[in-house]
Amino acid sequence: MNRDALEGYVRARLAEGGSLRTIHGELTSLGHAWRVATERGLIEYRALPKLSLRIDPKVFTINHRTPTQEEVSRALAKLPAEEALTVQLLAATGARIGEVLALRRNQIHPTRGVLILDGKTGPREFPLTPGLLALIEDRLDGTDAPLIQLPVNNPQQRVRCRLGTACRRASVPEFTPHALRRLAVDRMARAGVEPSVAASITGHDPIVMLKHYRVVSEDDLRAAAKRADLGFVLRLAAEDSV
Repeated sequence: MNRDALEGYVRARLAEGGSLRTIHGELTSLGHAWRVATERGLIEYRALPKLSLRIDPKVFTINHRTPTQEEVSRALAKLPAEEALTVQLLAATGARIGEVLALRRNQIHPTRGVLILDGKTGPREFPLTPGLLALIEDRLDGTDAPLIQLPVNNPQQRVRCRLGTACRRASVPEFTPHALRRLAVDRMARAGVEPSVAASITGHDPIVMLKHYRVVSEDDLRAAAKRADLGFVLRLAAEDSV
């Protein structure tokens, strides 16, 4: 593992459409793993080269806000057609933006009723609902052509920037493409979908999904306490003390 190898990895990830923030996180994780491996004597001790990745705060901002479905609809109305289709697919599947932008037309299988998403956890099948099929059926020619046509060098950045502009034009609080993934997880959780099933749909680890993607509101906390009748325990305690 040397500087050339790390720089080659960064170039390859950028070519795949990975964001600098994501790549920075991956290198940080590698650094932690490298340190543990050297401490345990699994590899010969030597310092891991450090790369300086400059993140433009005007492009890559931290925004963990999850929009409502109504806000997504309002933003959609302000997007160009191809970006709007991308956002609709993100909201419908809960997939990563890289997975949606990498979709090929021959990865859609109407007869089987699935589309194949291929991400960092490997290929997985997503149910092809009637609404989803109607959204893309005019593009299903069985070829290896991209499902989404965004002829730019960095389509992820293009979608992110256009979505931010659409939010401002629609007068809704700004959200990112990744927020649609959180929205999908939240919708499944509120619909009572088992975490293991939801995680299989989105390609998550169940624990990571519940920890980082599930939106817990004050109303959720009150509803949970009411369903569990936590006050009943207090009533029993009060009755026992009489």
